[in-house]
Amino acid sequence: MSETHSSYCRLCLHSCAVLVDVEDGRIVKIRGDKHDPIYRGFVCTKGVNQTAFINGPTRLLHSHKRQPDGTYQPIGSELALDEIADKLRGIIDRHGPNAVLNYMSTSGIYVNSINAVFSMAFCEALKTKWHITAMTIDQAGKMTAEAFHGSWQAHQQTGTGADAAVLIGINPLVSMTGFPVGNPGKWLGESLDRGMKLVVIDPRRTDTAKRATLHIQPKPASDIPILAALIHVIIEEGLHDREFVAAEVDGFDLLRTTVAPFAPSVVAELAGVSAEDLVRAARIYAGAKQAYVTAGTGANMAQYGTLVEYLILCMTSLCGRYSRANEIVANPGTLSPSAPFRAQARPPWPIRDVEKRLRVKGFTSTCAGFPLMAVPDEILMEGEGQIRAMISHGGNPAVAWPDQKKTLRALATLDLLVQIDPFMSQTSKMADYVIAPRMSFETPSALWHLDQRATLVHLGLPQAYGNYTPAIVDPPAGSDVIADWEVYYGLAQRLGLQLQLKSINLQDISSQMGEGASKDGVTLIDMKLKPTSDDLIEIMSRGSRVPLADVKKRKAAALYPDPQVRVLAKEPGFAGRLQIGHPEMMGELSQRLNKPAIDPAAGFDFRLISRRMMHVHNSTYNVKAMKNRQDFNPLFTHPADLEQLGISDGETVRITSQHGEVTAVARADVSMRRGVVSITHNFGSAPGEEEKIRSCGTSVQRLISVEVDYDPYTGMPKMSAIPVRIEPERRQRALGEANGVA
Repeated sequence: MSETHSSYCRLCLHSCAVLVDVEDGRIVKIRGDKHDPIYRGFVCTKGVNQTAFINGPTRLLHSHKRQPDGTYQPIGSELALDEIADKLRGIIDRHGPNAVLNYMSTSGIYVNSINAVFSMAFCEALKTKWHITAMTIDQAGKMTAEAFHGSWQAHQQTGTGADAAVLIGINPLVSMTGFPVGNPGKWLGESLDRGMKLVVIDPRRTDTAKRATLHIQPKPASDIPILAALIHVIIEEGLHDREFVAAEVDGFDLLRTTVAPFAPSVVAELAGVSAEDLVRAARIYAGAKQAYVTAGTGANMAQYGTLVEYLILCMTSLCGRYSRANEIVANPGTLSPSAPFRAQARPPWPIRDVEKRLRVKGFTSTCAGFPLMAVPDEILMEGEGQIRAMISHGGNPAVAWPDQKKTLRALATLDLLVQIDPFMSQTSKMADYVIAPRMSFETPSALWHLDQRATLVHLGLPQAYGNYTPAIVDPPAGSDVIADWEVYYGLAQRLGLQLQLKSINLQDISSQMGEGASKDGVTLIDMKLKPTSDDLIEIMSRGSRVPLADVKKRKAAALYPDPQVRVLAKEPGFAGRLQIGHPEMMGELSQRLNKPAIDPAAGFDFRLISRRMMHVHNSTYNVKAMKNRQDFNPLFTHPADLEQLGISDGETVRITSQHGEVTAVARADVSMRRGVVSITHNFGSAPGEEEKIRSCGTSVQRLISVEVDYDPYTGMPKMSAIPVRIEPERRQRALGEANGVA
């Protein structure tokens, strides 16, 4: 029997609308839904090909327990939860709840929209401070910068009608972020056709940069002085929104004074670009009626992300790129309560939570959470406060966390490591228990997480849009898999904890308060009779702007423009203002002019930057590997640089940083700037298999230090723009043989 179901892809945040063909209870084909009003048939190659992962032979259909000899044997999920709860109880009794850490990454979050809120609820009930996400090795600066700057309590200008866009270290045609959610290629083509000007600032000529009005190709880690130069031009030429700045913004004079030395001619020399291009970019952005500027992982991982994102917010506020009173709110949210959107500024708020202090490097929790880079040290450092147990939810720390060797030592030290994973990933191979979860289309879900980006329309949904999907298929016959949230429910039940869920509040999320939920609308979960996923979706949708029942009736995704929402006027007497001249941020910026973006190091002549590949999602999905093709991450290098080094395309090379060394496969790529090489993160092997680069890829994380050069607020280490030396592996092998090394 053949059936077609409407659903949405849950491999990443983009959440493309798809049609799923099912035969005899088994998914056989996935394709984009051409009738969907947002995605218009778009779905990436990963989404189309995920049937092979759902149905493939490497998928775990039962949970596993590590044996004394290091092998793994299947174990029933209920028995596994019994044993895990017993071990957790013993650890908590001896060392307290802060000996337990929960790590939540992206791969498990989107499969079921309940998973993320349940993992947070578990940590709150357990009373552990350790709820860690991948945010602090990604783009934590977005949250901390907003705390320095403040937030506008309505939308930034919509990307739908943008006349100009400035993209820094981001490639939306591959990463699926940086353009409004939908069909990125069509959106870009249509926007350029109607006259939008696109500025891309990136050391690599990416897919997006090839279509840009202006591509500025700087030296890596030049984003901070470039942003300062753009602000310099906007102020000096009087291109800013004087009325908005006077009414809503503080710090203009200090910002003007601080960026004064960052003249385009000065920054052009620092960044290796044209001064005229910097001036042109500033004029394009400031001269547009509607425009936005945003940065991706390229900029955030290469420098101090907080300062990068703060300067972006300064540009946004200088030009008043916000919706005003009585304008229609393009996306007021659908399955979340719609808080009032007001044309007023929420002033800056505290960045640090001094009550949550780490033992490492004096770090505290911030509005972006605890710095992930400190976790291995907190595991390895003995004494009171030592982390002794970890639940890894949807992540793969063994290859994703910086300083891989330290990470592996830390994971091996834990008294208990639980991995929720549908595959035997590198981290699964180190875990005491591997819990096999349900996968996409085997569980219902609803699109809350896109509501959470409602005030950033250029990065989120351009209109109010809702989608609910029931489970399309049952798990494979004979399997024993459970939804990720059921792991936390089962453990809480066995530990005698009361879980509670909090209703989503859009203003709490949009202002990045760090909580992500309202203090109102708390629902106690029945801890005796386990709810279903649909029960929990109903709870989380209470009070939503559009009732969940209405979304379910549609049987497919749809737009929900009614009831229409408009931006409210500023409250009488409201005194909140945005801060574009925060003294701490301005002090950081002043240091950037005379300090090189990358400290020079003799012999480390190349700069290694990060990149994404369309067929890969983190360390989980690799479409080419599924088709018995490329299962590694090449070192992309300009052909002229390969020739100068005497390296052939496809040859094995050694990459050495000041922290470590790895081998990789060289690949010629004319899109690279000379002197810059690029490689994708989150590849690499399990312990003892370090040199299997053509089957497992290269672990960039071994080149990254967490001891120096990290963001002082988020703790995010430099994970891109790393000084490296590139040499043919055959040369190193020959030297070793000459010295008698086997």
